[in-house]
Amino acid sequence: MKKAIIATIAVTVLTVMFSIPLSAQQTPEPDKSPKPTAATTPAGPPVLTCPQLDLKTVTQPVREGVPVKFTATLVGADPKIPVAFDWYLSAGVINRGQGTAVIEVNTAGAGANREIVANLLVGGFPPECVMTASTSVPVAGPAQKVDEFGEVKDEEETARLDRFASYITPTDIGYVFGYGGRTGVRGYANESLRKMRTYLLKNGVSSSNLVFVDGGYREEATFELWLVPRGSEAPRASPTVSSKEIVFPKRAPVKRKP
Repeated sequence: MKKAIIATIAVTVLTVMFSIPLSAQQTPEPDKSPKPTAATTPAGPPVLTCPQLDLKTVTQPVREGVPVKFTATLVGADPKIPVAFDWYLSAGVINRGQGTAVIEVNTAGAGANREIVANLLVGGFPPECVMTASTSVPVAGPAQKVDEFGEVKDEEETARLDRFASYITPTDIGYVFGYGGRTGVRGYANESLRKMRTYLLKNGVSSSNLVFVDGGYREEATFELWLVPRGSEAPRASPTVSSKEIVFPKRAPVKRKP
């Protein structure tokens, strides 16, 4: 009888235990360990941004002795910072503007390289902002007479024209001056220039690189071949005999058959 009572009590206790929720059976203790905190990143020095330097000038060749400008531009510079501009030239002379963003340069004396290189150093900013720039402008040399001849045989004339054509580059212009003689045939220079032009064009010289000038009259018929760099001052005709002094020979009258 006692064993039955004990078994009944045990079953009752187990029934009550399994009917209680698990959360009520085991209550976890609060976590008292220190929780991690977000790391604090110390503020670093501000990022240095240097301004951008741009340097410009003309791109086409200029005639030697003609002034040309070089202009510097700073993009993103603090207007409160006093800026120093130091210019250095490979040739030529600074007429005005040294120490400023714009200089005017006299291009005389470009030298054998036929260009002027401008170097610029900009100061006034932190040492990390070392700003230098350079640019150049081509300088056209003076016009040069490369040949001169009078009335010659066709073979010699074509040989001279071939040599002249070999001198002409895309950056040059070939000038051909023709002068009629005092006692020559009317229209001789103009007709000869037309033939020379046809020959040079046929042999590959571009019409944009050729100029033909009827220069008037001289004592003897004369032709001059000039090489003129683009941007250089072109030569001018230099006749020595006035057209008023020219008396063309009269044509013999045509005899009519009776």
